[in-house]
Amino acid sequence: MPPDYGAKVVQPTGVPDRYEFDLSDALRRARAEGKRLYVYLGADDCPYCRKYEAFLERNADALVPHFA
Repeated sequence: MPPDYGAKVVQPTGVPDRYEFDLSDALRRARAEGKRLYVYLGADDCPYCRKYEAFLERNADALVPHFA
């Protein structure tokens, strides 16, 4: 994620076949800021993820104010 977003990275727990993500802290932050929660899942070896991240970076000024 581009740094302008101030993203909170959540590491999974569990085993690879059954990873779980605790989003409760992120949800609390979104509620406290009066924003929507944006969840982004990506992979280091995903070329489409890099393209989407470039889109996010180009459009940060318009998107950041709306999402926590």
